[in-house]
Amino acid sequence: MVFDLESAVGNIYEDILLETIIDKKGSIPIRVVPMELFPKDTFVAFPKRLRKEVGIKYRAKVKVCQKNRDGILSTPYLFAYDYSICRVD
Repeated sequence: MVFDLESAVGNIYEDILLETIIDKKGSIPIRVVPMELFPKDTFVAFPKRLRKEVGIKYRAKVKVCQKNRDGILSTPYLFAYDYSICRVD
């Protein structure tokens, strides 16, 4: 099943598994990806202070967001709420 982020904008999801990875093609050397429910190429807005090591797993409450700049909509992305982030060992 392919998750439709466009139709989920504004929705909040609890306890989503996230993991830090090396980003070989982007400007952020270590980024966070969802490991369940969402496509793995979904951008996750995540605190930089927690993106120090690769392979670290977290659970967090996330919201599907989309920026609107002068009527132009961005690609939907996930926003991880800081207060909800817990490291998973």
